[in-house]
Amino acid sequence: MEFGRLKLHMIIGFRSFYLIYMYKRIFLISLSYLFLSCDCQIGVQGQVLSANTGKPIKGAKVEIIDRDLVSTTSVDGYFALGEMTGFCYSPTLRVTYKNYKPFEIELNSESDNRIFKVKEESEYIDLDKPFYPNPENKKTSISSIPIEKYSRNFKIKNDSLFIYLDNNYSKREIDSIKKILVSRYQ
Repeated sequence: MEFGRLKLHMIIGFRSFYLIYMYKRIFLISLSYLFLSCDCQIGVQGQVLSANTGKPIKGAKVEIIDRDLVSTTSVDGYFALGEMTGFCYSPTLRVTYKNYKPFEIELNSESDNRIFKVKEESEYIDLDKPFYPNPENKKTSISSIPIEKYSRNFKIKNDSLFIYLDNNYSKREIDSIKKILVSRYQ
């Protein structure tokens, strides 16, 4: 009879060991699926155009800030950047090109909603001499004028980002602002 009990304990012990082994295995498989399901594809594609002419800009630098993702636009102004990551994040895209104002946008996609945050920042340009919007009133003058530092125009079409870069002509902008101010006093 002792032999029967020993055999019974061995069978029960083996079943317990087998169940613990299977639970550990199921747990590890579930955990690996959890890590595999955390992969996220981040991608941005589009075209960079001149805001003044509407023509494509070739060779503009396009990058996702704080990542090692950099590209330049093609002859037709097209670009595409992307990566597979272990987590999802909201990329901030920066576009730069000589003689144009830079463009920055944070792309945030939460379920069905898309949120775009375009960078805006003004800088004040000091004028060589005071500007009098009303030449008959010398008490009111302007010594500096705010100019937008970044391009801000873009549109989304078929999941592509179309970015319109403004020329970096602060003298033209200042003259344009002066004309607007003068026209208000006439």
